[in-house]
Amino acid sequence: MYSTAIKFALQIVLSIFFLYYVFSNVEVGKVKELILSIDPYTLLLSAFIVFMGTVVIQSAQIYLTLVEKNKYDYYSLCKINIIIMFYSFWLPTILVAGIRWVRYKALLNTPGLAIRLIGFHKLIQIIISLLGFLVAGFFIKDNLPVILKNSLAVGLVAFIILSVYFIFFLSKSFLSFFKGPRFVNGLKNKSDNVNWFLLRIYRVFSFLSEFKDLHLKDKILVLLLAVAQHGCIVLSAYLVLLGFDSNAPFWPVLFCRSMLVILFIFPLSLSGVGLREYIYFIILPIYGVDPANAASAAFCMLGIQLLMASIGGLVDLFNYRKC
Repeated sequence: MYSTAIKFALQIVLSIFFLYYVFSNVEVGKVKELILSIDPYTLLLSAFIVFMGTVVIQSAQIYLTLVEKNKYDYYSLCKINIIIMFYSFWLPTILVAGIRWVRYKALLNTPGLAIRLIGFHKLIQIIISLLGFLVAGFFIKDNLPVILKNSLAVGLVAFIILSVYFIFFLSKSFLSFFKGPRFVNGLKNKSDNVNWFLLRIYRVFSFLSEFKDLHLKDKILVLLLAVAQHGCIVLSAYLVLLGFDSNAPFWPVLFCRSMLVILFIFPLSLSGVGLREYIYFIILPIYGVDPANAASAAFCMLGIQLLMASIGGLVDLFNYRKC
């Protein structure tokens, strides 16, 4: 409990620090004027795209991942993902994951399956985000700061390792080996240290083993939907930036949004508040975007996130009163 409280406090401190940096280096009055001048229909369209990605498409991904789909309700998954947007806005990442698990467990009536679903889709999200990060980085690498250029190499290594790991998850022959009698019986003849190591390998590769039984069509659709979900996240951010700068480049936005999806996995700031604004503010101006436009776009995306959280909170409140 104390460690969670400390992490939560550190997230708040970092969010304040990032926001302070942005506000200290931009004309606040100009940012306010820009935000008030943007076409509201652009913001509504961007919010709709965010909703499609984080609720409709993500729920479809989860539904397709279920081997026994006829037992579950797609619209209930949509409702859960709407509600999660409320909690993810103000709670630490670990608590949000716990709430997601509780909601999935109640719907699926299988605690283990709920955990595996969360892990499976988080793995896909990271792989797709790394791919977007690397592709965008290839096109803009010449002007990137040294530390971000070096991060591309780290991202490439992580992408290769996780991709191979993911392919092994869906390989029937590979997983059959780790679950087969030859492997299990072989453990009896090993030393304690070797036995411990091999058991850990077994648990890692059998953790999501049930997903290997999905039809090939469903596996492909899940991957395509993951790409579409990430595309919605990037497109919504790009549309908002175009509302301030019609000549804004696309690749830096893809780079920033992909990097942010990866960074949001780690509890660096409270729900990404401050971190997103900081990343926009230090990277986009390198590629010709006015700092005030970059900051304005980031704050608009924060407003859209708040709108989605409010909708999720209302849905959860309605459910609570209904019960």
